[in-house]
Amino acid sequence: MTAICILNQWFLLEHRISPLSPRKCSACGVHHKLCVCKQCHMVEGAPRLWVLQHPLELGHSKGTLRVAKACLPNLQVVVGEGGADFDELESRIDTARGALLFPGSGSEGLESSHPCLSRDWILLDATWRKARKMLLMTPWLAALPRYEFTHPPSSSYRIRKGPSSSSLSTLEAIEHLITLTTPACDTAPLKKGLQALVQAQLSQIPADIQHRYE
Repeated sequence: MTAICILNQWFLLEHRISPLSPRKCSACGVHHKLCVCKQCHMVEGAPRLWVLQHPLELGHSKGTLRVAKACLPNLQVVVGEGGADFDELESRIDTARGALLFPGSGSEGLESSHPCLSRDWILLDATWRKARKMLLMTPWLAALPRYEFTHPPSSSYRIRKGPSSSSLSTLEAIEHLITLTTPACDTAPLKKGLQALVQAQLSQIPADIQHRYE
């Protein structure tokens, strides 16, 4: 069997189950073999966070946001592509306290800025191309103070490639943000949840091609 055939079988395992199938977890929405809800434990004392999730990421088996949702009781997720999709959030959030974690031009280094710890932080869960489009379509979001990690940690998310060596998964970005802004908060459950997710994914990949994810 060729490597392409093996990868195709892996893809089918991820996507062939109907959304209404009882083999999917009712909490996270992925196949029970890839569900890590039981390995996720609550993080106490985390700040309020908002994540704007692109619809294409919703229910993605490799997505890390499901781990964050299971661990963070104060995490709020809004699904949309931009613009009017986020009008309700604009009316609910205090934009004077809001801040966006998004790298690029106009972003201030979070490690050296010492932002107010009571900020309402917003992150985007999407591919980089989709995230930029979400930002362009939502003027009030683009107008918020913007921050980025000057020295991001190394990513452990080896099952889905980022656009650069310094890229982090959504969960890793959330974990590092909490570490920097709320040092007293123990983020170990987030790290353990990510490890569980990666191992669950790798366990379903044929052994002879797992080296590709090292």
